[in-house]
Parts: sequence; C-alpha cells; structure tokens
Amino acid sequence: MNQHLKNRQQWHLNQAIHNEAACNFLHHDSQFFDWVVNTAFYSALHYVSSVIFPLEIREEKGLHTVYTVEEYCEIVPTHNNKHRVLSELVYEHCKGIGKTYDRLLDMSFKSRYEFGCHDSSYSTTARRYLQQVQQHCHSQNVAKRA
Repeated sequence: MNQHLKNRQQWHLNQAIHNEAACNFLHHDSQFFDWVVNTAFYSALHYVSSVIFPLEIREEKGLHTVYTVEEYCEIVPTHNNKHRVLSELVYEHCKGIGKTYDRLLDMSFKSRYEFGCHDSSYSTTARRYLQQVQQHCHSQNVAKRA
C-alpha cells in the first residue's frame, strides 16, 4: 500500500477514534444523548470508509480508483444521497454489518429531526452498534495489512 493510501486510511481511523472518544465523553456527561448518537454514527462512517476506500471502479476507459464516497458519486450515477450510497457500499464491502450501519444512520437522522430520541437507552444502543462496526472494521483492516 503506498504512503498516500496509508495516510488516508489512517486519517479515517484517527477521525473514527476521535469521534468515538467524543461519543463516550458525551454519554458520560448525560446531557447530550442526541449528540452521542450522532458522534457514534460519524465514528462508524469513518471506520467503514477506512475499509471501503480506496475502491477501484471499472469504467469504459478502464479502472478508476476513488478515495471517498463523494468521488464515487461523481463517477457512478445515483439518485441517492452520499449517506445512502455509503450504506450500499457497506453492504457490498463490509459484509455482516450493513444492517447495523443502517440502524446507526437512521438513529442519527431521528436524533436530529424527531422528538423522543434523546434518552440514555437510545444512546446506549447507538454505542453498542458503534462497537460492532468498530470491531468488524478493525478485523477487516488487519486482514488488509496481512
């Protein structure tokens, strides 16, 4: 793996760890359960991105390597937003955690836009889902390095 790719993967891992630390801090603070859910989701987003990207896409002109979901959306036509596109990529490249990732994505939307999603049980569930994503991605990243 070249240095640029390692740096990008490491950036995603560092951001995932940073967001996870914020998630844990906010959970223990017991005031901002909606932000616990959102930081759990964004931590998961970076964990899965560290596994999925870089991604080679076959085009008419040959193979094209993309490094982000935004780049992917520029090449592959879609009507979905980038969160839904990344969710589809999780199902394809992180087998076994697609439903968990989708649950976190949905919880994140609900915690921002719906009433009644701001309690400790909701945030505890989000943190449990994050643990499942983190463990899966850690094992995938170890396998990639081997």
